Amino acid sequence: MKTIYGLTWDASDPNTDSYGSQIAYDLNGFVRYQNLLQPAGKRIHWWETKHPQGNAQGPHYGSKLLPQLPRNEKFHLLLDGTASPADSVGIKLVTYDQNQQLANESMSLTNHLSFELTNDEQDYEFSLVKFNNQQFVFKGLFIVPDEIWQLFTIKPRFEMAAIDLIPKDSVKKGTEGTMMIRNFNRVVDATPFATLPALQPNRIVWVTASWSASELEQKLADFKTDFDLQSVKLTAGDLVSQRLLNEMQQSDI
Repeated sequence: MKTIYGLTWDASDPNTDSYGSQIAYDLNGFVRYQNLLQPAGKRIHWWETKHPQGNAQGPHYGSKLLPQLPRNEKFHLLLDGTASPADSVGIKLVTYDQNQQLANESMSLTNHLSFELTNDEQDYEFSLVKFNNQQFVFKGLFIVPDEIWQLFTIKPRFEMAAIDLIPKDSVKKGTEGTMMIRNFNRVVDATPFATLPALQPNRIVWVTASWSASELEQKLADFKTDFDLQSVKLTAGDLVSQRLLNEMQQSDI
């Protein structure tokens, strides 16, 4: 099974350098961050596999922890955000051994970082690191298995609560696609695939309990238009999504 993880920035998460920062949390999930006094090299926000020390998070903090990814397998970290000036916010990976000593670290000033964890690396952390940044808008951070990365171009569409998987082999252009509907309510959210996605346009759409059947129907129409599709296979990843899908299909009868 291969899984794409979507990471968001929660307003109640302590893993944020808030001292002297101006932070605005939009209703659409965007986070607007500015700290002109913060020195270069400081973490803006971070995600980790272990609980922060000294912070009582309650029973639901597990939804904010990074997954223990399979070792010796390649993954890709993809940032969806806008930095001003460009390339002024880095994405960084830091790993720790079983004694919680620093094992390795790597960083990229682009929106992409590839990595592979070894058996000796017990815990790890992803962070957004400031350099000469004036302003930063965060939308999402995605962990993508290499098998999916090699076959698809990953295009986050956070403005419409979605992410597209577009086949890299554009020669085989078809008229069929797949839209997966999921209830995105965790800081670290997992979208599992029992098998690799079909080599056709795939769109993962994140819904909430407040969505209506007409909203979902519009998302389906947009997907068909974007890729000139004649038919779309619809799948639901949870009970909330299944109920919404049933309502949409019943309204079409």
